This record gives sequence, structure tokens and C-alpha cells, in this order.
Amino acid sequence: MSYIGRLPIKIPEEVNVVISADSKNVTVSGPYGELSASDISGVNYSLNSDGSALHVSIENKKYKRFWGLARTLASNNIVGVSRQFTLKLDLVGVGYRAEIFKEDENVLELQLGFSHNILLDIPEGIKVECDLKKKTNILLSGNNKDLLAQFASKIRSFRLPEPYKGKGIRFTNESIRRKEGKKK
Repeated sequence: MSYIGRLPIKIPEEVNVVISADSKNVTVSGPYGELSASDISGVNYSLNSDGSALHVSIENKKYKRFWGLARTLASNNIVGVSRQFTLKLDLVGVGYRAEIFKEDENVLELQLGFSHNILLDIPEGIKVECDLKKKTNILLSGNNKDLLAQFASKIRSFRLPEPYKGKGIRFTNESIRRKEGKKK
């Protein structure tokens, strides 16, 4: 049985939750935008009598596998519209830099040791900030956790951290397992 799915989701005061008439869809709005949970078959949503918590229930025993997923997606939407998600990336390497493209503010320019600069379109709903002095830190923030992680993974995929020198793009708190080099 899913232990995550049965837990109620606390709703902050600044967040407004609307459940559709058939109890299948949830739309969440708050200070950082509006998100809706996708329709998952066999899952129903309901609010407390005072509206302070959201409950996720299943119609049949065969839908147990979706119970925790539905609760986590709804919880991520509530957290996203109330306080946003942030990810920090560090560029480690000689000459590695990141900055917002000068001609277009919706493009991220990366210099990662290739013969050309990499230009990435910033998805709608994600805010990118680069450190103006060092230009080796990237701060990503947005209300959609999936889209944010996907964009951070795309940035990281251009130069994965390598285990010998530790060069590459990594998350701020990520630890890279270092290997010993050749011995004579």
C-alpha cells in the first residue's frame, strides 16, 4: 500500500485550489503562477471541510501504483506556485562561462571549451540568473519542477563532470567521486 499517497497535502493560505466537477483534475494558483495536475486514471482529489488540505484517493485497488505519483505531482504544483523551485549549477573548468545572450534575453550563452559558443533557448516559466563577476554560477528558478530539472539536465549534458580533474557542469551540492590518475 502506498504510504505517500494517503498523506494529506497541506495548502498554504496564499494558494487557491480548484477541483473539477468529476474530481479528476486539480488546478492550483498562487503568487508564482497557475499549474494543473494531469488526469491520472483511477485517482480522485478532494478537499478538507475547511479547505486546508488536499486528499488523494483511488477508485479501485488496481490503481494503487498511481496513488503516490498523483499525490507527489499535486504536492509539487502546490509548492511551485507558493515558493518556487531553485537549482544552482557551477561551471568548473578553465574558460567555462555562462551569461545571458546580449541580443536576446531569452537565450543562455555557454562557453565550455568548444570551438563555438552554445546558445540555449530558455523555456517559458524558467528564470535564469548568472553571476555577473565570476560568470561560473547559474541560478535556475521556476514553478514547474519537471521543466526546471529537464532544463538543468540539458545544460549539464554539454559537459558532464569528469572524475579525474572534476571539470564540467555540476549542481552546487553535488559531490563528484574522484579517481586516481595514472601511476608511473
